[in-house]
Amino acid sequence: MTESSPSMNPDYWEHARKERNDHWAMVKTARKNFPGEIEDFYKYLADQYGLKLVLSDGGFITDDFEIIDEHKYFLFVLKYGYGN
Repeated sequence: MTESSPSMNPDYWEHARKERNDHWAMVKTARKNFPGEIEDFYKYLADQYGLKLVLSDGGFITDDFEIIDEHKYFLFVLKYGYGN
C-alpha cells in the first residue's frame, strides 16, 4: 500500500487555509496601526518586518508574499500574531 500525499489529506488544506487567514489578519492589523499611505506601508513591512508583499502590475496586493528577513518577520509574528 502506498502512502498518499499530504495534500490529499483534507486536514492539510484546512491547516493551510487557517495559516493563510492568520497571516492576512496580521497584515490587516499592521495596516490599521500604520498612519501613512499604502505605498509607504509596503516599504515599511519590508524594512521593519522583513515581509515583502507581492503586488500585481496594477499595484494591488496578490496572495503571494516573501519573507526577506526571518528575524524581522519573527518580530512581526510576535507583535501581530497569536491573538494580538
